[in-house]
Amino acid sequence: MPMARPQITNLHGFKQASIDAGKMPAPTETQTETQAEIPTEIPTEIPRVRINLNLERPNDGSSSMRVVTMHASGRQTTKHVAWPKFVHLRNVRPVVNQTLRQKLVEKKIPHKTPYIASLEGDLIAWSGQPNPKAQDTAQWESVEGLCVDEDAFYEKIQRAFGPHSRWTPIGFNPKKTAVFHDARQSWPDITRAFVSARELVSAGWFYKAHGVTTRPVTSGEVETRVAEISEHEKERMKAGLQTTKSIIDNALNIKLCA
Repeated sequence: MPMARPQITNLHGFKQASIDAGKMPAPTETQTETQAEIPTEIPTEIPRVRINLNLERPNDGSSSMRVVTMHASGRQTTKHVAWPKFVHLRNVRPVVNQTLRQKLVEKKIPHKTPYIASLEGDLIAWSGQPNPKAQDTAQWESVEGLCVDEDAFYEKIQRAFGPHSRWTPIGFNPKKTAVFHDARQSWPDITRAFVSARELVSAGWFYKAHGVTTRPVTSGEVETRVAEISEHEKERMKAGLQTTKSIIDNALNIKLCA
């Protein structure tokens, strides 16, 4: 069982949906994009996780990854287990805490937190740095065996991020919209909200998906005015996006030279 080894080496969030690993909701008024799948062996028990970019770690371009636990009472909790550089998910849906998002828009909280928005899915593989505080927990044990070396992701990165990729970039800015969306749509001309995806691969702070389902945005889901971006966010976003570009460029170059 491989161990996660420490490494030093826009955008995401959604409204709470029911969790049923392996089953996708049947959305109405949707538009589906079909793309080639990455063949991957899936273990019998698949942990459900939530990922989002980590503003506090822009220099390594890592995300935060939390394991979702469903309790007998029906209550859900999450446990932060790692800071991945690369993640591969299936059966993906957005999760947005609209109450926290609105507080951010109204400046009642200073900047984005991991609990405002995330992408949730079945974890297939990841590579990055473990959270030492979680390593003696059942949640860590559920993802430990899915940690792989970075080179195991290079083919996935080529398929999702390469020059001939048809994968969809997924974006989210809580100060501009209440929904995730195709990142090629620019505010305020965002017309369709991201609903689900069969597969998602992340590299740094960029997330790309295929088998994407969308729906029309509804009234109020796109802000008419954008709340001011703090210097804290500006500095970290600039650094994190620069790191992300380097991560993707390096992965693509290594794959091309292999």
